[in-house]
Formats: sequence, C-alpha cells, structure tokens
Amino acid sequence: MTAAVSVLAFAGRRIDAPDSSAPRFPSQNVARVERALAALFDGRAIAAVVGAGACGADLLILEAARAHGVRTHLVLPFEAARFRETSVVDRGAEWGPRFDLALEHAEQHGRVLVIPATTGSDDEAYARTTEVIFEEAARLARELSAARAALAVWDQNPRSNADATLQFLDLAKQQQLECIELQTL
Repeated sequence: MTAAVSVLAFAGRRIDAPDSSAPRFPSQNVARVERALAALFDGRAIAAVVGAGACGADLLILEAARAHGVRTHLVLPFEAARFRETSVVDRGAEWGPRFDLALEHAEQHGRVLVIPATTGSDDEAYARTTEVIFEEAARLARELSAARAALAVWDQNPRSNADATLQFLDLAKQQQLECIELQTL
C-alpha cells in the first residue's frame, strides 16, 4: 500500500573522510544505503525532495529521487562552486560529477535556492539552510497539496547537541512531521 503523496525534507551524513577515527558513513556502506533509499522511494508516493547536496547521504537521496522521477529542490548555504569545494569534493573527487548532475537536474526539474551571504560563520549558514529546507518543503507541500515528512540518513549517533542532523530531526519533530531514519552503519 502506498502512503499519501509527500514532500520529503532531507538531511544526513556526509561520507567519512579517509582519516576518520569515528565512522559515521563509511564508503563501503554506500550501496546498502542506495538500496534502502530505492526501497523507500518504491514504497511511497513522493512528489518532491528538498535538501542540500553534500557528498554522501544528500547526493544519494537526490540520485534516488531522480531515478524515481521525483522533483528535486536544492537549498545551498552559499554559491554552488564554494559548496561543491567545501562539502562535496573535499571527501573525494568522485562526488563532484554527482553533485554537478544533481544541481543540473534541480535547475531543470525543481529549484535551486542559494542562501544570501551573511557575516556569520559557516555553521550559522548551515543552520539557516536547515530552516530554509523546511520552509521550502512547506511551500512546496502547499503548492502540491501534499503531506510533509523528514528523512534523515545517518548513524543515529549525534556528535553533540550541535550535531546538524540531530538539529534537523529536532526541527522536524517540533513541526510534528513524520520522521524517517535510515542507518548509515
């Protein structure tokens, strides 16, 4: 049975750095996460996804959405070239073309929002991005007369109270959204 049509706000772990001492999303788990995402998209009527496009979970979600004909909306904390450099290819050049394709698809079959530059820190820019992801998902859900849900692809082990994925889930719960969590470990 397919659930109601929904708009998914999403977030998740970036792929681990090669020198990572605390695994959160090891590269050898990518295929397993891809299968879990395919099953999720096969089992739900998803109209659109909204999130960033960092290496790891974000790009895998965007690829699953594209494979299922789902609209993709990207929200970036700063211009795409800077984001690509600091949040995509810094964990492996192979993620660059995947980001480029996700960006192109969102430009053609969805939307790309770039948060206006501020004088705050990068952490503040990422926090604002999370807020805008939920705002865009709400706008899109109204436009499509769809329900909203939140998807987090992570290790379910917060680094601290300042963990971005934990904050994403906390915000989703504050908005009383259904929260779907997929494991990266």
